[in-house]
Amino acid sequence: MTVRWIYILKSVSYYRLRFLLISLFIAAGFATLQISLSLSHALTPDSSDQADRQLLVLNGINAQMPLPANYASKLNAMHDVSEVSFATWTGAYFRHPGWLVPALAVEERSFFTMNPELTVEPQAFSQWVQQKNGVLVDERFARRYGLHVGGRLPLQSSIWPIGGSGLLDLIISGMVSNNDRNSFPGLYLHYDYFQDRLAGAKGLVSYFMVMPRESISPASLAKKIDGLFEGNLYQGITQTATKNIHMQQLIKRSFDIGRAISFINFSVFILLVILLVTNLFVISQKNAEEYGLLYLCGYQKKWIAVTAVLQQFAFVMPGVVVGSLAGAGLVVTSAIWGPLALTGLQLSVTDVSVTLMVAAFLLVLVSPAAIWQVMISKGRVK
Repeated sequence: MTVRWIYILKSVSYYRLRFLLISLFIAAGFATLQISLSLSHALTPDSSDQADRQLLVLNGINAQMPLPANYASKLNAMHDVSEVSFATWTGAYFRHPGWLVPALAVEERSFFTMNPELTVEPQAFSQWVQQKNGVLVDERFARRYGLHVGGRLPLQSSIWPIGGSGLLDLIISGMVSNNDRNSFPGLYLHYDYFQDRLAGAKGLVSYFMVMPRESISPASLAKKIDGLFEGNLYQGITQTATKNIHMQQLIKRSFDIGRAISFINFSVFILLVILLVTNLFVISQKNAEEYGLLYLCGYQKKWIAVTAVLQQFAFVMPGVVVGSLAGAGLVVTSAIWGPLALTGLQLSVTDVSVTLMVAAFLLVLVSPAAIWQVMISKGRVK
């Protein structure tokens, strides 16, 4: 080991408590940066999807309120409509009231053809159609809980009044594979069965899916649909748009994801800068006398300056590496937390590049203090 690295290691060892605290703070900052960048993918809809033609018809007063199921016949009667389906959010939970699962009561005739990302084996689909209390289970959900075809899947609802025992006693008819890995693992039961089990509030659906004819603009059809139901204030006026537009509007009503994440990252970065510049400037001041001794021992100022900069890097890099790995690890392992995976949480190449740029900028930012102390160190030896 060369004299330079022996000197750097001894310096880090001498300030070991300060080194530990700096490393922990940097690690926490970079882990937060990694997670916040990945959250932007999970919470921000992809508005660049040009194939997004399918319309969602929601309640125009409140998207969480249902609509009458008889709207389906009126939508099917529209000339510009190619296909219609609907689904009801059951508010079901599995095993524990806090473990809500995306279980939908769906109309089986068109639901899966209008959602081509959902793939069901023909035999499993045929079994499901014939089985009144059958349910199709996303294979990711089945693996998570060790479920298998033919097994029972008892669900309860936190928002709908279920008659009798209050239990949806379902039998798994088959598995569903979803090509969109950013979607939640869904459970799909029959709308008619769900209606039969309800103790009240029947004949309602959460949303309709409408596919325009090939030559029809989704935006123009959306206006016609909302115009058709604009007088139905008590039954339910509608708000119709594509999936991405609905998602963007929902997020904007809550908060601006991009600005929130940018604010978090900017705040973390400012705190990192303040901490690093302050602590490393103090360390370089305390080492100024040592720099002078090295100069008197015959080392050139260029050699001493490089050593001082590497010394600063030694305080910064462990925290950067540990924090980046910890953040990436949390993103990867998030799939096993809770009853369901946090889908869409991922790090892109751009996110990794941003992290590397921030790390490089921090390293450049802390270098001048060390170089300055080396340049003025001559004559400080007592």
